[in-house]
Amino acid sequence: RVGTLEQDHYDSGEVQTRSTFKRHAKGNVSIVECDPNGKYIILENTSGSIAEDVSHFEIRRVIDGTQAFTFHLPTHSLIHPHGHLKIYGRNAGGIHSPPDSIVMESHPSWGTGAVVETFLYNTHGIEKASHIQTTVASSR
Repeated sequence: RVGTLEQDHYDSGEVQTRSTFKRHAKGNVSIVECDPNGKYIILENTSGSIAEDVSHFEIRRVIDGTQAFTFHLPTHSLIHPHGHLKIYGRNAGGIHSPPDSIVMESHPSWGTGAVVETFLYNTHGIEKASHIQTTVASSR
């Protein structure tokens, strides 16, 4: 599955930013949303009947061409059919309430940048999903 979305944002009437999101998934689990301010990432199970065990899957974050960090999902990370898992940065104000949300204690946020690439790998190191956000700012 592949998808593209564009959004325009205005900041105090002076600067316009345009963000383009490209998503790709191989299988039932996709990265459905990455907060532009780095607060959270949402994984989604598109299956209508199968729960997906994403325990020990790895999320890699690349910001402006430099690998920022990796995060390993904890044991017992299960996404129910048509369900979501929201993963907050430590300082993002999220609440650790499995199975719907967890807090990544190792980093204050997921980070921000002009080009933010997020990849999901299974336990065998195979890429299962990606979410690429490109933001361009321009003056009016």
